[in-house]
Amino acid sequence: MTMEEKKSENGMVQGEGLVLVVDDEPIMRKIAINVLENSGYAVISAQGGEEAVAIFKEKHQQIKLVLLDLLMPFVCGKDAFFEMKQIDPQVKVLLVSGAKRDKRIDELLKAGVKGFVEKPYTFEYLSKKVFESIYNS
Repeated sequence: MTMEEKKSENGMVQGEGLVLVVDDEPIMRKIAINVLENSGYAVISAQGGEEAVAIFKEKHQQIKLVLLDLLMPFVCGKDAFFEMKQIDPQVKVLLVSGAKRDKRIDELLKAGVKGFVEKPYTFEYLSKKVFESIYNS
């Protein structure tokens, strides 16, 4: 099934499966959850890296993708990614950040992160990147 075949009338790319959304900003979590649910995904969320790792440890066999904010207090996205990778080396992570793509992000992409989405993003772009990260990797 191609991405074009999975596009809905509103331009969102439709998929399925469980996605873990991790963001310390409540509004960004809410927006991502809304986009993903409207794209056909089941969604669980965490407000930080520590909570995300705990959820991932419990549900990693069901989670198709982790949408992970890079910059968070306490346990940052980078640390959370490496902890999740220890639990499941095949973890699929799509990194999200208000920061521009830089050396830190490039290092994470080399380490196995599937992609990067810069905030603010359009709903269509996020749905496309989530689909690509789950189905094309």
